Amino acid sequence: MVVSSSLLPKMDTVDDFEPVCYFADGRRGYSLKYMRREELLTDVLHQYERYIRMIANSKHNLYLFDKKNDET
Repeated sequence: MVVSSSLLPKMDTVDDFEPVCYFADGRRGYSLKYMRREELLTDVLHQYERYIRMIANSKHNLYLFDKKNDET
């Protein structure tokens, strides 16, 4: 087991990370947990193509913001 390896620093807690996509525009995200590498790459390209189509269409108003710096 990697976590109990003597070569690693001691860990006090165990954290689980789950790959999940999410959208800032309010759409529901989805789990990427069981996607193969090829499926994940295809999904990223699909979402990018969707974004490019939306910004090319003048009827969509897209606002880009940074939540971290928007709190002021």
